[in-house]
Amino acid sequence: MSCTPRRSASTSTAASANHTPPAPDHESAAKMKLGTGARRACRARLQRRSHLAMVWSNELTGQPCQRSAEIARADARERDRRTTLLLVSAEPAEHQVFEVTFQSLQRTLGDTLTAEVKAELAKLGVDYDKPLLPAYPLEVWNRVLNFAAERLYPTLSPADRHVEMGRRVLDSFSQSIIGSVLLAMVRVAGPRRMLDRSARNMRQANNYTVVTLEDLAPRHVVMHFNRVTFPDFYKGLILRGLELSGGKNGTITWEKFPGDRVDLIVRWE
Repeated sequence: MSCTPRRSASTSTAASANHTPPAPDHESAAKMKLGTGARRACRARLQRRSHLAMVWSNELTGQPCQRSAEIARADARERDRRTTLLLVSAEPAEHQVFEVTFQSLQRTLGDTLTAEVKAELAKLGVDYDKPLLPAYPLEVWNRVLNFAAERLYPTLSPADRHVEMGRRVLDSFSQSIIGSVLLAMVRVAGPRRMLDRSARNMRQANNYTVVTLEDLAPRHVVMHFNRVTFPDFYKGLILRGLELSGGKNGTITWEKFPGDRVDLIVRWE
């Protein structure tokens, strides 16, 4: 009987020690990583579809959707976190208002911009007899806006003056080339997209305003402003924007927080 000699333990150990593992297959590793990402994306899609099916089913049966409430709360927490980071990072060293804003105010004043009014505005920091500067300090804008509101609406309360100023400034902006183009887009887009557009356009007026939107319900939106001196001025701007974009019976209330942060609560039909 032939017998194959058994390898000793020392011989096996030595062979194992001298054995060189195969070189890593980078292509296989990449495929495995890609496959893992694809599986995760697939699971996310399936979870999303399952959630939507549950929402539709609950809407048909009239039953509340607990999962929807949990997702809404998680989304709200994430929005708050991102909003806080965005607002903190957006604060410049010096708050400035750009030339285009003073041009809109000039059109708003119209025929009332007499030599006497120009002299008063020059004392406040803006000389309309000379070419406008690229930007002015925020304090100058606040003084000029307040003066113009008192001049145009002397019989109204301070709050109502600024509301009417907001409406009038938006109308004057729509008379410019850029404003007329944006107005045509807004009329087609509707109120909700108008708010999105307004939030982005705010940064074209100055170097500090950041606006984020939070939908509380259909046709019920909160606009979070990081810095506002006259909330009623923005109230007038948005109310007029709602009207121009087709919103009916628009109402706006606001709440002010430390650091001149303001929330505008916007509703329409």
